[in-house]
Amino acid sequence: MTLDHAYADLPNGMRLHYVAAGSGPLLVFVHGFPEFWYEWKEQLAEFSRDHRVIIFSLTRRRRIGRSVNFSHRAKVGKSASP
Repeated sequence: MTLDHAYADLPNGMRLHYVAAGSGPLLVFVHGFPEFWYEWKEQLAEFSRDHRVIIFSLTRRRRIGRSVNFSHRAKVGKSASP
């Protein structure tokens, strides 16, 4: 399996890292916080056999054009705990 690491330059000026593999119908994976694309490595190996799989790396703040504010996620997590 060949992993393609690439970047998408978004209209708002951000640069988003993603990993892609395989060919066929498109599947997009989005990880939870604080994980990153590697959390999907087992699924990537399986689904890339007959699909084009793209996984966004949303928490790699140093690899995008500017910092991303994840503080709203921390508030949600804290309010949900007993």
